[in-house]
Amino acid sequence: MGMGDYSTNILSHRMEEVREEYPAPFQSTFSSRDAILFALSLGYGSCPDSYNEELRYVWEDHPEFCIVPTFAFAILFWAVPYNELRPPPSNNQRQLPEFPPPFMRRQGLVPPQCLVSEQAASSLDEYPVLHTWQCIQWHYPLTAKTATKATSARGGGKYEYGCGVQARFLSVIPKSIGTFVTTETSISELANASMPLCTIQSTTLIFGLDSELVKPIQKKKTMHDASPHQPQQKIPSDQQHSPHFEQKIHVGINQALLYRLASGDSNRIHVDPESLPPSLAMDDNDDGRSAKRPILHGLATLGMAARVIEQFACTKIGSPLLFDLVHLEARFTKPVFLGEELRVSCWWLSPPPLSPSFSLKNSEHVIVFRVTKIASDEISIDNGFAKVMINKAKL
Repeated sequence: MGMGDYSTNILSHRMEEVREEYPAPFQSTFSSRDAILFALSLGYGSCPDSYNEELRYVWEDHPEFCIVPTFAFAILFWAVPYNELRPPPSNNQRQLPEFPPPFMRRQGLVPPQCLVSEQAASSLDEYPVLHTWQCIQWHYPLTAKTATKATSARGGGKYEYGCGVQARFLSVIPKSIGTFVTTETSISELANASMPLCTIQSTTLIFGLDSELVKPIQKKKTMHDASPHQPQQKIPSDQQHSPHFEQKIHVGINQALLYRLASGDSNRIHVDPESLPPSLAMDDNDDGRSAKRPILHGLATLGMAARVIEQFACTKIGSPLLFDLVHLEARFTKPVFLGEELRVSCWWLSPPPLSPSFSLKNSEHVIVFRVTKIASDEISIDNGFAKVMINKAKL
């Protein structure tokens, strides 16, 4: 859908480096049913105003059926080594992957050479793992045409596809609060590892992992020009309280339960509030009774924000077929608890939509965004940065 030149420019300078450093590849299989369930878990198809535009994500017989861009995150959690792929059980049922899932477990939360002792390695599962930063660049859209047909290990759905998955560590940085680990993952066509569909970078905090147990490394730069914790572009100071587009989101009590089924992210902190570190637990009862609630997956919050960004782009560009989301990144600053109300605020920056220079002839457009908790006015997602690319072939 018009992103070939974009992807070549991004990756051509380091494809050889990636091939050399990535460990043995993994494979992730999925069907149209899996992609639709993921879209529904993020609210696609639930709003009358955007129903027609979003129908292509949730109806497999739609003439423009395609996969929600952020489904790329789910591909990672369902990935398994090539030689461990098995056909689906006869009853079409499959257990959720344990956390960490096979892909992360094989890679490890921290490179072995960064742990000072075997005791530190054996105790890693005891530490809560929190997402702090996420970045993804799409080089081609995740459509039926870009995923190779494969035997599904999950079962169900009209179409079955497969992608290759490879990853490497970029940095390990111990701090007083715990250890920050940044990784990079490449998702490619199953039959062609040199044909990347998207590149994902993420930073997690292994909460409480003492700096004395970890040796730091800083090998590679991130896709972000500066530190992952610094904004790509700031919200204009004179527009802080006047976004170009804003939408409220209600986080359902069962939102994390739905998202874990769709994404494969079975981290228990999204189900069991007792597993949360005391500093993250929420108790909102005035009478002193415990009312702790689990936290929503950070990637679910980001996925819902991406949905709002697509809706915003539709108001400026028109049909969703006229553009592709090609870059998304954000910093997770506050956990979102189930039942909370959120506000997604967006600003269109390049060029502003009211500017005389605004035109669909501009190939790339930049949107910055943030997600705020309405009740407390706390920022849950900050430094949000997105790019959409005009699909000139369909203008």
